[in-house]
Amino acid sequence: ARCDARKLSFARARGFTLDEYVGLPADHPERYRTVIDTVFVDRVDFAPGAVQGPDGLAADIPAACAEYEAAIAAAGGVDLQILGIGTDGHIGFNEPGSGEGSRTRLIHLDSITRRDAAADFFGEANVPREAITMGIATILEAREIEAQAARVLEEELGVRPPRVQASRLFFVEVLGELAAHEVEQDAAHPLALLGRGLGERRVEPLPAIRGRGE
Repeated sequence: ARCDARKLSFARARGFTLDEYVGLPADHPERYRTVIDTVFVDRVDFAPGAVQGPDGLAADIPAACAEYEAAIAAAGGVDLQILGIGTDGHIGFNEPGSGEGSRTRLIHLDSITRRDAAADFFGEANVPREAITMGIATILEAREIEAQAARVLEEELGVRPPRVQASRLFFVEVLGELAAHEVEQDAAHPLALLGRGLGERRVEPLPAIRGRGE
């Protein structure tokens, strides 16, 4: 509505999507590029070609990943990175075990990730087993990061907010507790890597979060 009213414009903006399933047809409704175009890009005034995504149909996936990293660098990097957190703690499709220095690459999806997506594909058997994702290092290079983590907070820490957002990421307050927990359990967990990478960043405080029964 703000864009329609000329109060907000994306005409000079560029975008890079975080990840993409491998092998889904270009017109598949669950292809992430299809989803982002439908819910966002086609509803505002991005210039043609201003939003790019990993090529899940590329004949040479490693080459396509390298080209995607080069395109991000050529654009001057990412100003604002918006992340969700999966049930197993993945960010993008960086599953547990992803390296701290990882870049855009092919990744095999965890069984939990595929199970979570099963309803969208009418059964887990139909969920792709591979995806392309920006790496941990690529994500951490963004100038600002916002994470939306309500589901993980509720399942891991018993916190029940309708939605939790942290400006400049979530290594603060209760989200910091979750990252610290993962450091203790698995130093290679995506949340642990992200927390370590952001440990020296200046962060803005989160609003108060109440746990169950408070």
